[in-house]
Amino acid sequence: MIALLDIEKRLYGDGREVALTEYDRQLVRLEERLKTSMDQGLSPDDFSNADALKSAVRLARKLIRLSPKGQD
Repeated sequence: MIALLDIEKRLYGDGREVALTEYDRQLVRLEERLKTSMDQGLSPDDFSNADALKSAVRLARKLIRLSPKGQD
C-alpha cells in the first residue's frame, strides 16, 4: 500500500494500536473542548459550526478504526 499521509503510515504500520490510541485520545480531547464551548454558550453560527465539528470528530473516530490491519 502506498501511504500518502503520515496518519496512513502510522495506522498501517507496526505501531498501529499505539497510533490508534493516540489519535483517538486527541479526537476525544477535541470533542470535549467543543462540548465545553457549546455548553458555555456560543452564537447561533458558532454553535452550528461547533456541532458540525463534533459530528466530524465522531466520524473520524469511527473511520480510523476501519483502517485494515496488515494490508499492503
